[in-house]
Amino acid sequence: MFSHHFQQLADLIRPHPVFSSQGMKLQACVEFQLAIFLCQLGFTGNIFEHCSRFGIGEETIILYTKRVI
Repeated sequence: MFSHHFQQLADLIRPHPVFSSQGMKLQACVEFQLAIFLCQLGFTGNIFEHCSRFGIGEETIILYTKRVI
């Protein structure tokens, strides 16, 4: 995917309420959540490899994936 297409996709999903923080803790940026989702979508390994690659937990990857879907 070209970077400008990635940015267009991020801009399309950004206004959705699921990407708005409801509490005091800020969410990761839409681009990061989208990148995690796309990596997860095109990856045949296990989720723990992504955890170590991106420095985030398994539940965080699942949460980002659910938000983007």
